[in-house]
Amino acid sequence: MIKRSQKYEQLKNEMCSCIEWHGENDTYICFEKSSFSFQKKHVIYSVEVSVIRTEKCITIKSQVPVQFENLYLYVGDVRRYEYLFDGAFYGMNKCFVDGNEITEAVKSVELGYFQSARSKHKIPLELDDKEYKKYFLKWLKLQNDLGIINQMLLFANSVNGLTADVRISMLVECYETLGRKLEKLHILSVVPEPSTSRQVTCSNCGGAHLIPIRGKKHLLAM
Repeated sequence: MIKRSQKYEQLKNEMCSCIEWHGENDTYICFEKSSFSFQKKHVIYSVEVSVIRTEKCITIKSQVPVQFENLYLYVGDVRRYEYLFDGAFYGMNKCFVDGNEITEAVKSVELGYFQSARSKHKIPLELDDKEYKKYFLKWLKLQNDLGIINQMLLFANSVNGLTADVRISMLVECYETLGRKLEKLHILSVVPEPSTSRQVTCSNCGGAHLIPIRGKKHLLAM
């Protein structure tokens, strides 16, 4: 039986079948709704995402009881997917599992970028439920492929309290890593800087020697 006072570590392995997440972003008023189902590891999940004015509600139900953490991680996947269109996150204000409130337990483990509700820059895409599902499943695969690159990008863009120089250095690191990944996949061609050389004097013979320096590949060379 899930209790309101449970900590996340106690809660994550509890069996349940419905999570209902609520978040707020008062910088943008919107009215929209999407719903779809998908199957993972022989379990069917039903997802409904609705936005009424400044509040977003994400409800995920499983056909059979699953560990709570499975449902909670899918809520995170939906939030990151919606971020692609919103340009900002909704800050959580309520969360329920099987009708029981667990807001404080979830707050204790939320990643820093989820806690930011900056101004939205909505991309006006009109996706029907079929299209929403299609691109969501593609997003699940893509964010898994991107791994830490996507996580660092979200931290750099959204975590409160970071100075501009820290954000810029994190973003540069993300895009350099992404550039190397795309180059290995032959999607992107990166041209290195011209090779140079440096003249040094030998400490033994006193003669001058040229040391070749290979041109580096980095973000500015793309």
